Amino acid sequence: MLVTVEPNNVPPRVRIETPSSSVARVGADGSRVVVRGSLQSEVPPPFTAAASSSVVRDTALYEAFPFVVRHPDTGVMMGAWRTSATHVDNTGARCATSVSTNDGVTWSTPKIVNPGLGARDQGAAGVVPLPGGKFGLHFMAKAPYQGWFTTTADNGTTWSAPVEISRPAGTWFFPCGLARITDGTGSMVLLAIGYGGTGAVDVNSASTMVEVSRNGGLTWSHLATIGEQTAGTNRAYLEGQIVQSPTSGELVMLLRFEQGTGGGATTYRIMVSRSTDYGATWSVPSTALNGLAGQPTLCASRDGVLVTDLRVPEQDSSGAQTTGRHTWAYSRDDGRTWSVGGQFETGGRMGYGQFCQTAGSDLLAFYSVETTTNTNADIRTRRFSALSAADALVIYDYECPQETPVTYDDGYASSAPVTMPDVGKWLIPCSRPSLGCRFDTDKESLSAWERGETRSVLEIPGAKPFIVTRRSPGRSTSIDAFTYGAEDAQRIRAALLAPGSYFLSAPSRFWMLEGASYVDVSGVKETPRGIQKTPAWNWSMTLTEVERPIDLSTSLTGWDAMPDPPWMQTMPTSWAEMPA
Repeated sequence: MLVTVEPNNVPPRVRIETPSSSVARVGADGSRVVVRGSLQSEVPPPFTAAASSSVVRDTALYEAFPFVVRHPDTGVMMGAWRTSATHVDNTGARCATSVSTNDGVTWSTPKIVNPGLGARDQGAAGVVPLPGGKFGLHFMAKAPYQGWFTTTADNGTTWSAPVEISRPAGTWFFPCGLARITDGTGSMVLLAIGYGGTGAVDVNSASTMVEVSRNGGLTWSHLATIGEQTAGTNRAYLEGQIVQSPTSGELVMLLRFEQGTGGGATTYRIMVSRSTDYGATWSVPSTALNGLAGQPTLCASRDGVLVTDLRVPEQDSSGAQTTGRHTWAYSRDDGRTWSVGGQFETGGRMGYGQFCQTAGSDLLAFYSVETTTNTNADIRTRRFSALSAADALVIYDYECPQETPVTYDDGYASSAPVTMPDVGKWLIPCSRPSLGCRFDTDKESLSAWERGETRSVLEIPGAKPFIVTRRSPGRSTSIDAFTYGAEDAQRIRAALLAPGSYFLSAPSRFWMLEGASYVDVSGVKETPRGIQKTPAWNWSMTLTEVERPIDLSTSLTGWDAMPDPPWMQTMPTSWAEMPA
């Protein structure tokens, strides 16, 4: 189906393509146009960044490279970062921590982790929750490059004696990440991530290394090396970050890949690698996102969306492309494909950051912004609001676009410009239904193709529209509408119990266009029920057609003058004969 829209008036988030076998025809009674086509759309990001940020730490120092986690048992959030006089400080840098007991609204006065390692460059490399309300901290001690692990049972007031994280003999190890996972036996496993290599330190030819502890961080051993390189190759797999998928249990690693020498790197990519055996082996890294850089810290949201904080490289005054603004990206399929959510911090330069799941459905970004080159940076937070079920999964129905004049054309004939009223703008396919509605229609004479599975939209004036999915393979005339989340369920409930008209747009399983209809609610009843231990409700409604706003038989031109194509001349005489 070819849909023609006015110039500069293309519906949002829509790509319109012409299928190779698009057809259109008027029914014998002149009341129906049959159109076969395909739906192309883009789904909006699952989170929306708040317009402003909050400052956690703003001093004359360089506060950067932060990590954050929320303890699932206590609800306490802990942020950890490196505080120093400058971006590079080989002797004065220390690791600082701060906690929040109100879901990131306010933060405690930062405390310095004092592991007793002397005047060395030290900084956070990851923080995880541990049993008993404890936190575990992976931190760096530079000169030489080493990784250390320590724990706190009092939210950062005191810390245990640090344990050095072992690594293969003859290698250097730059710590950059820490993950807590669950193995196949249900046991807790800690993974410390760093990048390094053999011989002299060469960050331009580094591999990512994973070290493992199976006893809460008391002892460590080498587990795997990803992107193995030889010194001098100028190909680096840096700053790997690991998260365990909450849906599949697989491990997903993002890596910062650079090719070039020093600040002259010319290739930037974020690579992805996967493990199905809890980190023992990893897939060959492949490109996840081109042209992006920064440490790709990972967070798995409660709904299984993976989120990372990145930067778009920008060239600084020296010619090095090592700066950029905070940009977030996300994956809805366990890290197999990624989308860029957009830039969320316009001021300063990116000093790394990490997302954290809040007690609700929102995420909290805990990040650093460099305000003065190499000498001053501060720690900030910004809330990312999760979209509702209705907002998060949106597809534009371009078979019946509203307020957009369109012409339907199959190559044999075309309709006059058609403009639908401002109702039923969005089709919303809600996945993972746990709350539902059932609509009983009065159309007992539905033909076979009308009884097939279809999607429709229920427009509620003054509120969000909702998807209606017809599941009636037999002679049933019911339509089910699904959503998930109590907020959306209550919105539907309130709308259904209120008086007024509703809009129902019903394209069939074959994407055949029918004139849309307004419907009134003639009966509503509510009964409680349960689906997989989830409280839910079932609404039963009767929909009565009261108006057909568009008479497509009068909006077509030149139809009768055009001969049917050969294949259409052999079409079934009734829709009941149409093959699935």
